[in-house]
Amino acid sequence: MKKLFIITLLIFSMSIAGFSAETAKQKKIKELFQVMDIQATVNEMSQMMLNDKTNMQLSKNQKAVLQKEIKLMMDYTLNKQAELYDKYFTEQEIAEILNFYKTPAGKKVIEETPKIAKELFTDLMENYYPDMIKRIEKVK
Repeated sequence: MKKLFIITLLIFSMSIAGFSAETAKQKKIKELFQVMDIQATVNEMSQMMLNDKTNMQLSKNQKAVLQKEIKLMMDYTLNKQAELYDKYFTEQEIAEILNFYKTPAGKKVIEETPKIAKELFTDLMENYYPDMIKRIEKVK
């Protein structure tokens, strides 16, 4: 009985170690995200959400909770994005994308993407969203 318990414990320990070990592909995805400076985009999105006009009416405590919730959401988003890259790209494709982002054109994409995302999000919130809400409100 004691041997069975020890064997079970060993197998369980190895399976946990296997789940926590980072694969070469996952390491490349992490490097890719660092090169892409995804954290800067996430930070920009977080700030835009925090500074949204609808949040101006919130109390100080509510804003603190909102900030924590946005951080949790962004952390979730980053982890989910990594999972999806792992799912939809091969390790070779990740390596090729990584190589692209290290070129001058790739660096330019990285530099301009947060600006494009901010401009697009601002445009949507100012020009599309209000009319969308009005159309939805008309529905009975």
